[in-house]
Amino acid sequence: MLAPAVLLLFSPQFKIVKGGPATVTKSGSATIIQSRMTKQDHEARRFFVRYIGPRISVLPVFYVPAGERPPSDEAKDLLLRHLAVAQTRYLEFMGGRDTFRYVPSALTFYSQSTSLWLATQPGDEKAAVLGEIMAAQRVSRSNAPYVYLVVATGGSFPSSVSARPINGGHNNGGGIALMNAGGLERDDFQSALQRELGHAFGLLSVDQYGYSTSASPSFMSNNPRHRWNGLAPSPVPAIAIPEDLRGLSMNRLAFPNFSYRLYDLPSGYIIRRERCPYPPMELGPHFIQR
Repeated sequence: MLAPAVLLLFSPQFKIVKGGPATVTKSGSATIIQSRMTKQDHEARRFFVRYIGPRISVLPVFYVPAGERPPSDEAKDLLLRHLAVAQTRYLEFMGGRDTFRYVPSALTFYSQSTSLWLATQPGDEKAAVLGEIMAAQRVSRSNAPYVYLVVATGGSFPSSVSARPINGGHNNGGGIALMNAGGLERDDFQSALQRELGHAFGLLSVDQYGYSTSASPSFMSNNPRHRWNGLAPSPVPAIAIPEDLRGLSMNRLAFPNFSYRLYDLPSGYIIRRERCPYPPMELGPHFIQR
């Protein structure tokens, strides 16, 4: 991580493992562990600020496979409206302390690959799309300045919405969320957008913590009670549970102003450890791995 992150653990047997400097303090029944930036962390931060900017932003991209029609102006406008709503929701999730930034105009990317070819690629279908876009932008996994919100036009590609960080883990660079333009008209697009952006920022599904994906109050669940009606909010709004807030606070490249604080943990809440952070992506045939 590139800046301090605070974890609260209610285990009196918890021991600090080797791997980096840390400050340990006590607060009631909680142990607060705050990591300190190493020399390598500072160097990585300076690299990003110099070559990318102070923080990563969300880049909306309409991905047009070969032979498919480009997005309409109405579709572009609707996607940006959805992004603005999602940005406000993340501000609410984080108690008004931070939210993500996004590029206020959508890029249209004309691919040389067909929907059929993309659908038949082995492995992660996001990899072929992301590798193609990044190769055209002449960026690598180490300096990509965006979480790419890729909305594919035409056909049934992708087969499902999905997202993840490019380099895995937390605070290691950009990410990708892959969706279909046909979903823009679906009532639950906004709910899916908030959740998939969370995955692209490094957040895990709630079942990774042992919670129910259909009943959890988290915006990272699939709880049907949280579904939006287009741009109209659900009567039962989702929240960011402490595990979500912990993950967001660890992504300092996207949320430099947000820190996880003691009062983010409800009284009596036992925060659960993260099980399996995302591994790095393979970036597809168009991209030279580097």
